[in-house]
Amino acid sequence: MIPAMLQAWISLSSAAEAAPEPRARPAPAPVETLYDRPIAGRRVRVLASPAGSGAAAARAETGRWTLRLGRCAAPPAEAEEDAEPTLVIDEAREQARFFVPFSATGQLFQARRGEALCFATDPRLLARPGATLDPRAILCLLEFGALTPPLSLWREVRRLAPGRWTIVSLADLAQETRLVDPWSPAPEPDLARLDADSWEALVAARLDAALRESCPAGRPAILFSGGVDSGLLAARAAAFGWGDTLLANYSRGPDDPEAALAAAMAARLGLRCVALADDPADWAEPIRGLAAHYPQPLGDYSMIPTLLLHRRVEELAGSGAVVWDGSGADGVFGDFLKLARWRRLYRWPAAARRLAGWAYRAGSFWGADRALARRLAAARISGETPFLLASMIAEHPLRGIAYDADPRDLRALHEAFAGAVAEIATLPEPEAPSRILDLRHIVCDFTAQKDAPLGLGRPVDIAYPFLAPSVVRLGVRAAGLRREPGESKAVLKRLLARAVPPEMVYRPKSGFMPPIHEAFRAGPVREALAEAIAPGSPLAPWLRRRPMEVLLRAAGRRRLAHRTYNFLWMVLCAAHWIRRFDDAGGEAEPAGGPRRAGAPPAGPAGAAPGRRDG
Repeated sequence: MIPAMLQAWISLSSAAEAAPEPRARPAPAPVETLYDRPIAGRRVRVLASPAGSGAAAARAETGRWTLRLGRCAAPPAEAEEDAEPTLVIDEAREQARFFVPFSATGQLFQARRGEALCFATDPRLLARPGATLDPRAILCLLEFGALTPPLSLWREVRRLAPGRWTIVSLADLAQETRLVDPWSPAPEPDLARLDADSWEALVAARLDAALRESCPAGRPAILFSGGVDSGLLAARAAAFGWGDTLLANYSRGPDDPEAALAAAMAARLGLRCVALADDPADWAEPIRGLAAHYPQPLGDYSMIPTLLLHRRVEELAGSGAVVWDGSGADGVFGDFLKLARWRRLYRWPAAARRLAGWAYRAGSFWGADRALARRLAAARISGETPFLLASMIAEHPLRGIAYDADPRDLRALHEAFAGAVAEIATLPEPEAPSRILDLRHIVCDFTAQKDAPLGLGRPVDIAYPFLAPSVVRLGVRAAGLRREPGESKAVLKRLLARAVPPEMVYRPKSGFMPPIHEAFRAGPVREALAEAIAPGSPLAPWLRRRPMEVLLRAAGRRRLAHRTYNFLWMVLCAAHWIRRFDDAGGEAEPAGGPRRAGAPPAGPAGAAPGRRDG
């Protein structure tokens, strides 16, 4: 059985109406009909790509048909332990049920089309010509780098929230949702009483089970940096005796010390390691094809190197490859040391923090990367954003400087994040809300989206072992009970140190970060950003052009803050994604841009508001 990432499209339409086909662009061909039956006077149809995946992905029982909408390993039971979105068509109850797990990286969207209710794993399949951009979605991208449910780019397309079942009556299309508690589907041992050896054995057993379930053939490819997370995945594969494991490393060049250490760790484990050297010139084609490669814009500039690395892995591993990504280990097992710094900041009087935020703007510190600029930036964020969002997911303090935001849209966003966390944060640990927000937004909706969508409609399987429900439940529950001050991810480090020399484990480590300051100085990245902020850009109604031009010039002369580069990439990515999608036939139009305090609601689609230049 060849694993495959399903690009699925589900239509629940009236019996007299032919179910609408998915958009011809950018859905891959061929498309296979997996299910097509009348139920309760309604036609229920499930399409998927690539062809041939349906037999492996679906399971039919008496009166019930089940489909895993993400990875297509063993067909799932109707269980809440599955790590991927799941569809159940219950013919006896005349229902369609969709489950999106709390820690799922796969996403599920819905839209109305006349008398039909349509669902898809890819929002591009649901956005019809003339769809209007959602101002709150644009603001969410600019503020937080990725979209949160129920938002998609378009008002007409909504995303199903994770951590719940959505139940649709096929008789009248009425919907209800049922929240699932991710912390109590199975009893856990008394984590506080386990000795160190038993704790390590329990973590290893949970992780091993997730690894074996995701790759039953025993030939994974691993996105390998040589850090703790990917290093432990490689060490466990070596311990299983999986000698055909392929390690794929991203290299900044021949003098990259991280690449050299990754090669040395791979040699120690006896596994093959291949390196892909970064070259900003290779970014031109992926930037032009953003709307074809990714279902939504994303504010993470490492998405292009990730795309190039995945192409290399698929070329070497071939059809049926299972790719392991170590995302999630920090959120599940890490210490959030930054929370203490943010708590100290929030003890300052609000007036003092607002004054510091004013100085950040008035002194143009937003165009620099100095210690004082970073402190003032944090103060500005704290004066405008609730503690939970500021400490965990706020990307930058550029609202009101580089772009405009309607206060009502901003308030709605803050409430959406807080509400989603409150529903799931039922654990007694004080830091549970922070850890849950990190897992849901930073990991599942942000970091993992660099590669999670790359398998859609392709014969590869992308798995995140640290996000398996049993691993997440164990790590989050243990966070307040087995913390080791001063040593983040201590249990993972000890497990890795059993397989490689300790000096490979206990060392400073940089993340997966291409030399973005060099990319913004010249070449396709700089050219694409200049186009993204020019008049006529899809984001022009939101951006303040003069400050954006200042940032463009600054990016070419000196090193900027990491968060500023992420913002610039978000502008570049969103503008080019929307434009390329429109050029290919989408014709999505802005819904009036942001509304400022005291301004009337946005007018008809396409009516751009007055825009200030600074």
